[in-house]
Amino acid sequence: MFALLAAIQFLTRIPIPLRIDYESKLLARSTSFFPFVGLLIGMIVASAAYLFSFFLPTYIVPVIAVAVWVALTGALHLDGLLDTADGLLSHRNREQMLEIMKDSRIGAMGTIVALFYLLLKILLVFAMLEQQSGWLPYLFLAVIPIYSRWTMTVAIVFWPYARTENGLGSLYQATNVRHFVISSLMMLICSLLPWSAVAQSVDFVINSWLLIVSVAVFVTVIFASLCVRRLGGMTGDTYGALNELTELAILFAIVIAGRV
Repeated sequence: MFALLAAIQFLTRIPIPLRIDYESKLLARSTSFFPFVGLLIGMIVASAAYLFSFFLPTYIVPVIAVAVWVALTGALHLDGLLDTADGLLSHRNREQMLEIMKDSRIGAMGTIVALFYLLLKILLVFAMLEQQSGWLPYLFLAVIPIYSRWTMTVAIVFWPYARTENGLGSLYQATNVRHFVISSLMMLICSLLPWSAVAQSVDFVINSWLLIVSVAVFVTVIFASLCVRRLGGMTGDTYGALNELTELAILFAIVIAGRV
């Protein structure tokens, strides 16, 4: 129970009236619940989008949905993406890039990436709402955060940590393959249950799930490999960046698949 509450408290701004001692074993266990927290975030985002669709034009609803998406996490992962952009796009050596990423201030590259990222995400949500009918686009909104949180567990377990000193990401380095297996089972359950509730057909559920998981794994392998080559491994910022890039890539895949 404490591991679940730790995951909710760390990954979201949902108030948990409980003081939790953030020690490495507890945080490692909490990664098993990352997909569940993703479902919680996704359901709130999807519910907001659905409710506001009754009162606002379609082109405004995605802005509300993405705003809720960011607010629920306190921009935690978005901040990681911007810090990562500042570091990786600086074209400095490894030590300098890691130092830049520690700076809480956003640089020029981070600002540019923030603008393009948020614009793309809003437009992709808009395209998805326009393409899909009925409950389907809201279902996609509900399940996408499941996979992006799962990829963070994958990256923590299978790719090295870059920093020698303690950082936010170092708190999770006790995470092991057992936690990955439980997280993967949690991802499977949390994603397939919503699909089954509104399934058009078994083939549709399987094909959609395989598409999204394939995209999530592809982004994880490519981005984590890049981080290892440029930084020597992953950091707390790159875990957040991976989360955001996975969500954007899945939205791209859903929109492209809807046009094929």
